[in-house]
Amino acid sequence: MKSFFAEIKLFVALGFSALLFCFLVTGMAVRSNIRSKSDERNNSILIGNSHPQCAVNDSLITGLVNLCTSGESYFWTYHKLKIVYESNPHIEHVILGISDNQMGPIMDTAIWSDKYLAKRLSAYLHFISLNEYPYFLKFNPTGFIKKSIGSIWKNASKLALFKHQFDDLGGFLALDKKLEINSTNSFPRKDSNSTAKKNLEYLMKIVEYCKVEDLELSLLITPKHKEYLNPYQVVEFINSRKKKGDEFYV
Repeated sequence: MKSFFAEIKLFVALGFSALLFCFLVTGMAVRSNIRSKSDERNNSILIGNSHPQCAVNDSLITGLVNLCTSGESYFWTYHKLKIVYESNPHIEHVILGISDNQMGPIMDTAIWSDKYLAKRLSAYLHFISLNEYPYFLKFNPTGFIKKSIGSIWKNASKLALFKHQFDDLGGFLALDKKLEINSTNSFPRKDSNSTAKKNLEYLMKIVEYCKVEDLELSLLITPKHKEYLNPYQVVEFINSRKKKGDEFYV
């Protein structure tokens, strides 16, 4: 019996060691090969969710790179901004998409839900800090552990096949179809206290990061159908930050 348990412990130890080794190796590979380098002639970046991703064709605007991603919360956008700026210190101007749907609690769910974790972690697992892990372990421990392991193996497989390009960080997406209007949207109303606390926390971090790095920050509100127009929390956020002395264009 003792021999059986010893073998189990050995198997677990070897498995953990292999996973740790893959984590460290893929971490170095992802940091070296993630597609974040931009032409030095591009001194502006656009970041945010699907609204600016589909609205702004950066091929038509000199000096701008659209790095938006559908369904992206500000948690992931914050880390994207840091990755891109550290690789491209020539960037001077950050344009951040902002809209009422980013204020609703569903955008906190977009940080840790299984729907988004696999793709986000394959790009960002090696960039988020250890003190951010407890947030995922609190709301989706099983999903975070499974998707983290999956992203490690996915990136390790790419290395084994000599595919050194890892998940990119977004880009312009042209829509060639008509979208139906859903009259029952889930955006918070003016009399609602329901907000995306973690998402707004990282929106503040983006503002602070730009301030520290002396980056010009503009907030972009893209046009929307009236059924989805509910800008009161966006206006409140902008006014509250300006009262604190933040400078940005809207």
